[in-house]
Amino acid sequence: MLLREKRVVLAAVLVVICICAGGYSAEPNDQVLKVVPADVLFCARVKNLEYTASMIDQFAVGISPMPLATSMIVRTQLAGMLGNPELAGVNMAGSFAVFATAEPNQTIPDIYMLIPITDYSRIVEPNTNVGKPDANGISAIMLEGRPNKFMTKVGGFALLAREYGKCLWMGKSLSAANAATLFIALGPVEVKQADGDLIWAYGNIQKASKTYWPLLLGQIEQLKKTMQKSSEPNKAGMAMDPAFIIDMYGRLAKTLLDEGKTLTIATSPKPDLLLVKTTFKALPGTDTAGILTAEGTTSRKNDLGGFLEDGAVMNCVGQMNHPSMRKMNAKFIDLTAQMVGRDPNADDVVKIKKLSADMTNSYEGPFAFSMSGEPNVKPPFGYKYVMAIKDVNGFNKVTDEFTRIWSGSVIDEFMKKMGMETTFTVKHGVDNYKGTSIDSMSFGMKWGDGNSPESQMLNNMYGEGINYRWAIVKGLWICTTADDANAIYKMIDQVQAGAPATVCSEMQKAKGIMPDVNNSDVLVTYNYLRLFKAMAGIMPVPMQGINITSKSNLVFAARVRSGSVTVDIAMPKEHLVEMMMQQQMQQKMQKQQPAPLAQPNQPGE
Repeated sequence: MLLREKRVVLAAVLVVICICAGGYSAEPNDQVLKVVPADVLFCARVKNLEYTASMIDQFAVGISPMPLATSMIVRTQLAGMLGNPELAGVNMAGSFAVFATAEPNQTIPDIYMLIPITDYSRIVEPNTNVGKPDANGISAIMLEGRPNKFMTKVGGFALLAREYGKCLWMGKSLSAANAATLFIALGPVEVKQADGDLIWAYGNIQKASKTYWPLLLGQIEQLKKTMQKSSEPNKAGMAMDPAFIIDMYGRLAKTLLDEGKTLTIATSPKPDLLLVKTTFKALPGTDTAGILTAEGTTSRKNDLGGFLEDGAVMNCVGQMNHPSMRKMNAKFIDLTAQMVGRDPNADDVVKIKKLSADMTNSYEGPFAFSMSGEPNVKPPFGYKYVMAIKDVNGFNKVTDEFTRIWSGSVIDEFMKKMGMETTFTVKHGVDNYKGTSIDSMSFGMKWGDGNSPESQMLNNMYGEGINYRWAIVKGLWICTTADDANAIYKMIDQVQAGAPATVCSEMQKAKGIMPDVNNSDVLVTYNYLRLFKAMAGIMPVPMQGINITSKSNLVFAARVRSGSVTVDIAMPKEHLVEMMMQQQMQQKMQKQQPAPLAQPNQPGE
């Protein structure tokens, strides 16, 4: 029975994916967007549903725990709903859509579905599921002898709704000559982008904010009270204040809802690769819109990718947007001050913001970053940074000033609220290599008082903190976290010899699979298996022994343009298969773990 339930759930998930996905379509324009109303809460569109389902099937081979014919599932669901095994009158190569509307404070949105048709009369031919259209053109769709949905014709589509009145009202609204549609609301540029995507979904953030934020706020406040009450008896041992964490995420959510305009997600399933594009567009005139503005301040080409190496948990190369970074840091510090109950305009807070801006101004633009896995080491990660510096004196001055004012600063207070005691120390000239002075920084961390399980895990992960060693050579700030001095010596030698011209093979491969990579501000490779291997030693249940060699990476690329940010995600099937293998081995090892011995009863129990 359990296996059957799992199959039903997985089948339902794949059907939902198909409703939010699309494939090749010969339509010159996305006709369904000319029917969907402009004022929707969200819309998910499928182009050529049958083709899309077949592409999902091809991608799922080797990933899904059991073979499923998605196209068969989709056809079966539609045929069962319409009582039409042949799906006569349904255009399976057309654009399907699901959209929702809601009024302010409406808990459950109204969900509608648009099915492309070739002959509506064949769809509404009376059968055991679909009734004959009434005087208003509405047909009832039956389930177990009772009306379950209602359907009417709107242009070249069949409109489905849960309620008779909703179906009648929406059908008339969409059929009106002057109906405002999503096609018009998006504008020609976004319509073209949507039309070219295989999988596309749209969310109206402003409408979601007005509709659901009051409800969400009430739930957040209730959750904070519950967490405060439950954690009170053990407060002394907590590593962090749960209510503060909830409040922090609540404030971030409120900012995104207040200042966000739309969110779109598009993806293109291929047999060996899944590409996902997510675009967040900010509301014009907001702080977030100001942050998401591309303003190049340097013409220097980023030639730092050669410092990165294969085998990392994460590699990153990018170009800093100075105005955007200054605004983003200022916004973060303002939110931080509010969360700890400080006035964002207080002198010390303003000084932190100025120092942050001065630090950003000292950078030239190009940067590269790498994180390696270091199993059985505290912390279990090693970091390497390379950044072009245009103002060495300014960089050193800001670093020294941060060290002087760190204790008691708004950031220090924020860290304490997060449950972490911190120290920040910088020392100059701690070493010298081939005439290059080397500085060091220590960022000390202590989580809680060490009594709670979470404190013990975090202290086990980070130890006493992170130690950095850095130098500035030929206009490049190079930094490592390895305790072995040879790591920084190697980087100094590399810079002295000239930046490596060849980018590591994993970054080259990432550039090959990521579209429009040359217009990206940041390119990142991320390896889940290497991350897990580094973390295995500190997990509650030791997972040593899992050693799958990974030959692929997840790839991310981001770019900021005109008040919006787009993040492209490339998920090679090869990496997902590796992740499935790792998960299966992990489950096998967990089953082999001996059961804990029963503790003898204590006297008096």
